[in-house]
Amino acid sequence: GKLINAFLDRLDADPALHDKVEFAVVPTILTPNFENEFVARYRGVLSVAEKAEYTIRLSDLTRAAFTGDSLTHALFLIEKLRNIQENTLLKERAEAETLRQFDVVQRLAEAIGQCRSSGTLPFAVIARHAFIAEAWLRSAAHAGVLAPERLEMLKRSIETVSGRLTRDFDAVLAGSMSGEDFLQVYGHLRPGAYDIMSPSYRERPDLFSADMRRHSALADVPFFAFSPAEKAGMEELSASCGMTFSAASFLHYVRRAIAGREYAKFIFTRHLDHILHLVKVWGRHFAFSPDDLSMLSVDDIVSHGFTPLPTAGREHFLERVESGRREYTTGRYFKLAYLIRSPRDVYIVPQHRSQPNFIGRSAVEAGVAVLTPDEEIPDMEGRLVCIESADPGYDWIFTRNIAGLITRYGGANSHMAIRCAEYGLPAAIGCGDKIFEEAVACRRLRMDCAAGTIRPAEHLPGEQH
Repeated sequence: GKLINAFLDRLDADPALHDKVEFAVVPTILTPNFENEFVARYRGVLSVAEKAEYTIRLSDLTRAAFTGDSLTHALFLIEKLRNIQENTLLKERAEAETLRQFDVVQRLAEAIGQCRSSGTLPFAVIARHAFIAEAWLRSAAHAGVLAPERLEMLKRSIETVSGRLTRDFDAVLAGSMSGEDFLQVYGHLRPGAYDIMSPSYRERPDLFSADMRRHSALADVPFFAFSPAEKAGMEELSASCGMTFSAASFLHYVRRAIAGREYAKFIFTRHLDHILHLVKVWGRHFAFSPDDLSMLSVDDIVSHGFTPLPTAGREHFLERVESGRREYTTGRYFKLAYLIRSPRDVYIVPQHRSQPNFIGRSAVEAGVAVLTPDEEIPDMEGRLVCIESADPGYDWIFTRNIAGLITRYGGANSHMAIRCAEYGLPAAIGCGDKIFEEAVACRRLRMDCAAGTIRPAEHLPGEQH
């Protein structure tokens, strides 16, 4: 209770930390820098005995993460889901169109259960391991064991499934891979993974449009190994926390956790795409459009298979659609802050200024390109691309030779943060409303990741400022 109150007070005093909770608010594991950070942030919150007990609990949790089978088991469950997909998903997708509506609901319920137990749950576990890996990497950099440029190289050496996506997309543009083969692997991806209104890759005829250019900056994944000094430093940090892992085993853990997080998301979103497909098939029995279906909850549909309807099928669900549409319209009138600390924040909304999560240490000056889901794709080559929130469905932007990335939403260890680190691409992730809107309004920006700044650049001759 004492700790939770202290965490909330810190967040209340500095709302910009809302997307940095794991690194700047709540100590979730024991790191080499734990003692200094805890004293600086929460001096006097715990008694000496309480602090000792808390440290022991964190130590046990951290040791279990590094040496236990939690990560291995989670990755096993993801492979289990992948096997289900390879053995049944294609067949079920083809059969779905011929099924009765109640059979579609049964298939939908089964797919949701599979995705929860062998997809999203193990993904959450793997994501926690990725946070642990990132926290230790930051501690190593803070301790001077890893220089900033070496930390960047380490991250670039971790090839994720999203990195392979970009290379395969480039291969299609080069003619060395067919579009059909690409879509067989990546066709389920869509901007907004849970959005039934967003077309998947396989539903986009313009995916390989004529104006696409090959990614001239696709470099080979660099080799990384700890130097003797780094190896000794990492093992010294391990011992300082009462851990026994070697530098080699730590590096193996980091690679598995970070790459595993992206792979797990890639696999469970394939199941998610199948779920959305089944929802559309079910909707066709009632002549519902994707827009109509977007106003229903999954529970509305699944419960249809197990409980009698109070009225005729279409009339019942049409009423639910209209109710959902009214709620959605009402909800659009509300603008809430990132944090709601009391009822006061519902009536008077503070405009918090977020602190972006900068990726890399380079600086770039370029024109601005704004990418939205419902507008034409702009020219992005050599530009700083601004996206509200980016997920794997937007990974094709890395084929456009962009200069950098700016997002409104996203955390320090989000998908796009990992992707930009993998490519050594300068980025500002999770800028918040104010900075993002200022960036979008500019024609040209200078982003300095090392200095942590985004500023309007000098306008070009003949341009209006």
